[in-house]
Amino acid sequence: MATEFCPRCGTPRMGSFRFCRQCQFDYEEAGATPPPAPSQAATAPAAAVPATSSFSIPAAAVTIGGAAMVVGSLLPWITVTAFVTVSRSGLEAGDGLITIILGVAVVLIGLAALASGRAQFRLLAIALGALGLGITAIDYASVQDRIRTLDADIRDLASVGIGLYLVGVGALIALAGGLKMRPRAGVG
Repeated sequence: MATEFCPRCGTPRMGSFRFCRQCQFDYEEAGATPPPAPSQAATAPAAAVPATSSFSIPAAAVTIGGAAMVVGSLLPWITVTAFVTVSRSGLEAGDGLITIILGVAVVLIGLAALASGRAQFRLLAIALGALGLGITAIDYASVQDRIRTLDADIRDLASVGIGLYLVGVGALIALAGGLKMRPRAGVG
């Protein structure tokens, strides 16, 4: 059987997949069978074109962002440093369980997008990344309020912990990855 190519971008078709792995051209919806592979002589100039990969950097970013949210939930969200350092993780001092669940969901969405090679999870990644940023902002304000209620001697020694910042950065990375995912052709 001759190799088939996408009529839009020229990427070789993977088996009987419905969508092009590069530009998400829908072979079935178009009702077009891509042209067969060109002859050996015709492919010689095209050999200089690099092979495309189905790896998606935005989907990987979504996955990494979700993982950062999970790790950040377990790290300190509030820290008081005097003679010793006392800290409370997101599980102890905030919405850590919520951000862990949210982070795991984001990781699964990113992995599904990586495995499928399609951006069908785009809106979900955007929504969960934005939700993660919102939760981070609320918890940041909550931690700042807690710090303001401490005695003046301790207040100057207290700060927002690295974990809360990591949750926010992870949510931002997930949101950015979702925004950079390319939707399928014909889908907004």
